[in-house]
Amino acid sequence: DHCVTGVQTCALPISGSEPGVAMNRNDVMLEVHKSSRDDVIWYHIGHPHKATVHWGPSTRFGEGSTPSCAINTQNNVVVVHHSTKDNDLNVLIGTLINDSIQWETSQKYDTGSRPSVCMNDNGDVVEVHQSSSDAKLWYHVGQLKDKTLTWSDSTQYDTGIRPSVAINNQGWVVEVHESSRYSRVFYSLGKIYGQEIKWEEAIEYGNGTSPAVTLTEDGLVITVYTSGSTLNRRTGQITDSGIEWTGASDFDTGLYASVACGSQYAIQTHESDVTTDLCYSTSLIRERASWMQDNFDVLKDKTPQQLSLPASHDSGMYISALGKTQHKDIYDQLA
Repeated sequence: DHCVTGVQTCALPISGSEPGVAMNRNDVMLEVHKSSRDDVIWYHIGHPHKATVHWGPSTRFGEGSTPSCAINTQNNVVVVHHSTKDNDLNVLIGTLINDSIQWETSQKYDTGSRPSVCMNDNGDVVEVHQSSSDAKLWYHVGQLKDKTLTWSDSTQYDTGIRPSVAINNQGWVVEVHESSRYSRVFYSLGKIYGQEIKWEEAIEYGNGTSPAVTLTEDGLVITVYTSGSTLNRRTGQITDSGIEWTGASDFDTGLYASVACGSQYAIQTHESDVTTDLCYSTSLIRERASWMQDNFDVLKDKTPQQLSLPASHDSGMYISALGKTQHKDIYDQLA
């Protein structure tokens, strides 16, 4: 029912590696990355402008690698990253004020590698990471209040590598990771209950590596992953029976993509596969099933002959045996 429309890829105003990106429901974008030559980590603040992004200056905020970030509508910021010391994982709490982040002191919260973090507007924080010595996957649930983040104990939930995680305000959690043995990507759907997450069994959803995921308030799941140097995108919808996926499609070339969404936009960032450039592209998120209702003031006096209805031939494609392109039947589409 949703449409994610992409635009041409642009270069970020700096080189680097291991980019991560987050966005809140005000469509404020936060990008983090590591320097391409040393273990210094940086951030940008961005704002969507038509088909591109107005990025602020690149600002150094610490030392480490594999940074992952989250920002909510209250402009609270959480960043996790691998420390330069042993196998420590560190967390930084910040507040976005006038497109600059005021940081609290960095703290160790665990050991491991490849951390990923997400946060909703309720202050619920979920972090996932890989063990430093094997392919065990672990999660923490945290609560951010008054610039203090309180973590639950670390709990193993699966095996794999390179995990990524997303959450919405309803407490739905979607985690994706790569198999430790094959070029396959898996997802797990979960729900927060207090300081625990009730996970469903992991299910394979694509051929590739280095997956990343984001999640809208109405349960649209957007994931990106790599096949060789080709970047792929796949979307799905959370339903009573799990996640119903559309087909995968390639959209660019590159490495180690990250993805985030707000109320109207989605953004992905990735490393170039030929230079040290960091790249991004934005997309509009549209609810196709309710487009007539959403645009009633414009459409109410129009006749069918005055309308252009692209892709209307898909209106009957809600039965899997015929090739499914949407979740609602004809009656619900017209409701």
